[in-house]
Amino acid sequence: DLLTQSNNRTNATTMRVLGPLLVASSATFTLGQYHERNAARLMYNEFTLEAREERIAQAALFEENDEAFGNLMEAENAKIFEEYRERGSKYGPDGVTVIEENKLKATSTQPTDPRVPPGFADPFWKKIHEAENMEPDVSEHILDGLNGTASEDWASGFILLKSKGQIQQWPLERRDDFDYLYENSPNKIIRRVCESCLPSHKEIFYKRITALPDNFLNLIENQWVSTNNVIGVDFNLYSSYEDAVAGNDAWPDYCTYGQQDVGFPGECGPTGQTPDQWNFFTDSLGEPAYTGQPDVAFFVEDFQAEAFDYYLSDVDKQIDDELANDPALAYKRGVCAYNPFRDRRRICFKACRATSSPEAHKLCLNMKEESLRFKMYAWGSNQEQQEGTEAGLLMKTTHALGDDPSVGRGTY
Repeated sequence: DLLTQSNNRTNATTMRVLGPLLVASSATFTLGQYHERNAARLMYNEFTLEAREERIAQAALFEENDEAFGNLMEAENAKIFEEYRERGSKYGPDGVTVIEENKLKATSTQPTDPRVPPGFADPFWKKIHEAENMEPDVSEHILDGLNGTASEDWASGFILLKSKGQIQQWPLERRDDFDYLYENSPNKIIRRVCESCLPSHKEIFYKRITALPDNFLNLIENQWVSTNNVIGVDFNLYSSYEDAVAGNDAWPDYCTYGQQDVGFPGECGPTGQTPDQWNFFTDSLGEPAYTGQPDVAFFVEDFQAEAFDYYLSDVDKQIDDELANDPALAYKRGVCAYNPFRDRRRICFKACRATSSPEAHKLCLNMKEESLRFKMYAWGSNQEQQEGTEAGLLMKTTHALGDDPSVGRGTY
């Protein structure tokens, strides 16, 4: 009995555990249910495989981007390091790495301190990147319309012989052709432009009365003497081309001659002797001279020019007067006023006044772009005086490094 009862209890327990399984196993699945479950399994596997491929692709992309970014950073760091090397810094951008090439430079030259902010060595940095957009404001539609249009060509009436300083244009100089050009010039007039001179001497017209003396070009360029060159006898001076042609309002005899290494016009002046308005181009050895007025050019009449090319309009005269006496007013007229080449400046204003033709408009834009470079240069020079160094290469208190006695002198 006890054995029988024990078996019965075991069977009952077994049925409670296995019963549901036996019932489930005895259930039959339809064909549709089978395919539905199989399709779900296959879809799950497909999603899993797609996700895996996506993860692999992302990992490859991250690796590729990391490499590209690394290359960019390496190139940028190399560029910055090269800038430090070129400007003479003893240390690299990190302030620690020694630039061996610059370490060996003469100790008398103070290299740019690596703490100097980017762009400080470039006076245009702040103006271009922070303060003001220096690009000409021109509509894209106008530029498209002028694409392929030839620029108009306007003559000044004069041919450049010799120039120096900021207004030097040596590719255009024809000093070697002077004898031919002078003999064919209509009025035998030499024109001197001096942008660094006083208003009374910015433009002078020298008209011969007698034949030219020997070595005439050296006479006006380097050694102003009286031999065959006396005012009122051999030549006269005038303040305008019109007066020179007509012979009106010649300068009185306030001239001096014979000072060593003093060229045209000595101390000649329209109202009295005027010192320090002379030029000096080359010394006795033919080397460039660095005394006298710095920005000077000599011209001779262009015998092939039209008659009206020699003369100025009333507007041109007014602009020249403003530039000589009130530059701030002239600069308000536009970027053309910043061009230091007097003839180029006049052409710029003339072309921009006559923009009714596409050719003139194209010339106007070209001349504005040329003048813009000089505007940037003028701004940079002014900023260097205000924010950079002063006489003796002493750093001002407005310098980027402040009043640092350890780097109080140097070249920047």
